[in-house]
Amino acid sequence: MSCGGGVCGRGVLPPRDVYSAVIKNTKTQPLEVSVHYAGLEPGDEEVITLTVAPGSTADAPEKSVTKGTATFHKVIKKIVAGNDILEAPFQGVGSPTKGKVFEF
Repeated sequence: MSCGGGVCGRGVLPPRDVYSAVIKNTKTQPLEVSVHYAGLEPGDEEVITLTVAPGSTADAPEKSVTKGTATFHKVIKKIVAGNDILEAPFQGVGSPTKGKVFEF
């Protein structure tokens, strides 16, 4: 089989980006979580804060940025919940993902 000048899948992996998430609080107290998004440029960064009730979930929604006539996904780069800090690339993510569940 010919590659036709392409890479034929060798060494090229999909991005491990997370576009949106579900934050699950497994604790007995409310949990305040900050979700850090990155865009194409430093000025595109955004942070949201969620308060998740004990035993509940909260959504970190998909975010986007528009440059000219094109719209791009922002990606979740960091999640901070109390003393717990998770940073991309996140474990268990092998390709672009929406609705990734993070338990704290």
